[in-house]
Amino acid sequence: MYHDEDLNFKKLEELSLLVLRKFTMAYTTPPEAKEARVSNSQYLILEILRNEGKKSSTELAQFFKITLPAVTNLSKKLVDGGYIERIHSESDRRLILLQITQKGLHFLNVIDKTGEDIIKKLWGNLSSEEVKQLNSIFQKALEEK
Repeated sequence: MYHDEDLNFKKLEELSLLVLRKFTMAYTTPPEAKEARVSNSQYLILEILRNEGKKSSTELAQFFKITLPAVTNLSKKLVDGGYIERIHSESDRRLILLQITQKGLHFLNVIDKTGEDIIKKLWGNLSSEEVKQLNSIFQKALEEK
């Protein structure tokens, strides 16, 4: 019994790694992604700025639970690449905020489209019921234990 279960989990591990590799390759294929060389943390900063608007480095440090110098390091590459910009707060000129630029928005739109394409490519041959089952399995896997 345990042998079959071990083999099933081994197969699941192998297939999960192959799916992960396909995702990684798909997200690094667009020219914008190759040019940007954005880390996962930097990508999350862009997502936060797109979805929530301007943020201070302190707010981002609190969100990520990292130091202020670490946020400065992460954001410097994004500023240098033109993906975000530093602006003064309208209410307190001493406060510097980070804001996503048009280039940053374009980059995220390309990544969003790439994500949609890879999802359709990987899971497009599943029935509606199979997609529901896969969603349920992923949800279960992501639940905290």
